[in-house]
Amino acid sequence: MQAKGIHLRRLAEADFAFEPVLLQRKRQCSLRHSRRRQAVTQQFSGNPLLALEYIRRGRWLKRMPVGGKHG
Repeated sequence: MQAKGIHLRRLAEADFAFEPVLLQRKRQCSLRHSRRRQAVTQQFSGNPLLALEYIRRGRWLKRMPVGGKHG
């Protein structure tokens, strides 16, 4: 569990370091997605890890509403 936590934290740091670039790129590709990502990151502004998990879960469990049974 500890190892997974560390791994996730590293992933989060890496991801949020490139956040502006990612948002710019995604804005060109899909405006809706970048808007959603911005909204999520604002919603969880205190906890970037949570935001990342939320976004990833939404991406993985496309059939499932985010924060559903597995949330």
